[in-house]
Parts: sequence; structure tokens; C-alpha cells
Amino acid sequence: MPTPTETELSLSDSGYSPITIIRAFASRQWELLRGEYQPVSNIGSHSFIDPEALFLISLGLQHIDRRFEKELKWFTSHCSHLINFQRLRKLARFFPPTVYARLGPYTHIEWAEKNRQHPERSSSSVGASHSLKFNNEPDFSSNQALILRLRSCFGTSVETDILSCLIGNSKELTADRIAELTDINPERIWRKLDAMVLSRFIKRSLSEAGTTFRANQTIVSSLLKQAGNQNDMHVWLSWVHIYAFLYQVFHFTDKAINENELPQTTVQYADKILRINLLLYAIHGLDAPEPPIHIDYLAFFQKSVRTITSWLYSDPITVSV
Repeated sequence: MPTPTETELSLSDSGYSPITIIRAFASRQWELLRGEYQPVSNIGSHSFIDPEALFLISLGLQHIDRRFEKELKWFTSHCSHLINFQRLRKLARFFPPTVYARLGPYTHIEWAEKNRQHPERSSSSVGASHSLKFNNEPDFSSNQALILRLRSCFGTSVETDILSCLIGNSKELTADRIAELTDINPERIWRKLDAMVLSRFIKRSLSEAGTTFRANQTIVSSLLKQAGNQNDMHVWLSWVHIYAFLYQVFHFTDKAINENELPQTTVQYADKILRINLLLYAIHGLDAPEPPIHIDYLAFFQKSVRTITSWLYSDPITVSV
């Protein structure tokens, strides 16, 4: 899918359409996993795919575009064991309750994986792969599919998420920073780091910032295509916060426009979106706009959508992540 034009992005004179941005990037990530993706030079398209974030946003989009339901059926028919359902349920708190409710038809997959059964090999409420147009197996050869490639070997472990996070960040990170970026409990991070250093997959350093960690560059070189050009670059983004913020704004905008005044429940909803928005800025080191004054949430969110969209479509070489 090509980069949206200014006309396609325009929701109003003061902002971009969040649903257009969501669909563009989610579609690109699914196309990449099907091996049908043509690289585009922007930071959003060069980032690692977060399987749970893509799963959740596809649940949210499937009532708008049935294609996303087909993508979920196709992927779970091949790779349900690569979805971390525990993490997925935890991250669902960033999305509206309706998204979590749509997880229902997929809960049997989680049960089957825990009991070492394979629902994808039989008919089910989700559907088998032969009933879809997507008959090819997923393609994890790209840099963007690194997390899924690692999970194919090492499972849905904390170590996999830690290693992916370190590979996707050019700077050395503290354990607390890794926990913030991955939304994993800091104690769980600390328990795994010593063993990972011993394995030589990551390296540890002491600095003024404290103990920091980085991926072993020999490992990185063996896992990723070399960045000989922009299409081979890789970055780590918190897609769960990006998708959640844009999706929440989409729902909030519809709700607020249909109200003459913002009721208390809507204000509380807006406060939740604002917290996700500010967390998104903090995680990626972006300059946040001034917080809304006199509950002018709509203007603030529209400005934030424009800022985040411009960032996602910026040149990956000139943007520091």
C-alpha cells in the first residue's frame, strides 16, 4: 500500500485521520508477513512487527474491514503458537473493551497451545487456512519479522522480547528502560539478564547511568540483513502504544462529536487516552505538545495524531529511536 496522500490523511483542517494511518501500517505489516510487501522508506515501515500489537489492532479493525479478520484466521491457522496470549491480554488494557471482547473466538487456540494441541489442523470457530485466499505460509525472512523469527526458535519467552528490544535500539539500555519499552515487569527482566549475558547474546556495561545492556553485534549481524541501504534498516517502536492511541482517538472523536458537552464518563475516557498519548511520547523520546487546557481534548489529540503521523512517515536515517 503506498504512502497515503494529504487528501487521504485529512480528517479535518486540524488533523489526520487516525483510522487511515492504522489501516495503512497494519496492512503493510500483514503484507510483509505474507511475503507480498514492497519496502517503503519511512521509520514506521522499517520497525519490528509486534505480533500482539498487530493481533489486537486487527481485532479492532475487523468490523471496519473484513480483510483483517481473514488475516487473523490465516495467521493463527499457521502460527498460533507464536502468539503470547498472556502478553496479549495484558496489552489489551490499552484498547477499548470491545477489542478485548472480540478475542473470544480465539480463546480455544490459547487453550489448545497450552495443552499442546493444534486447532489449526482441524475445523474450528476461527476457520482453517484452506477456507481463505491466503494459502501461503508466513514469511519471517525480513528484518521487520525478527520477533516472530526468534519466537520460531525460542518460543514466546521474555528473553526473545528482551533480545528483540536491544537489537532494535541503537543505544545501550538499562533494565528499567527495557521494562518500559517492552511492558514487562522489571523483576522479570532482571531475572533473565544475567543468564543472557552469560550466553553472550547480550553484553553488559557500567556507566554513569548505571548498568546498561546491548545486543552482541555478532549476533545482530547474523540475524539481520546488513543495512546497505534504507530498505535493510531496522528500528524498534512500541506499536502497542501507537496503535492503541490512534484507535482510541478514532473512537473518542466519534463519541465526542455526537455530544453537545463532554459528560464525565467521556472526560475520564479522554484522560485515559491522554495517558497513553503521553506514554507514547515518553517511550520514544518525542517532544510532547502542551497538555490540553479546559478539556480541549479534541484539538490536542488531533495535533498529536499529526505529530505521530509525521514521525512515522519520516526518513529512518534521520530519526533517532
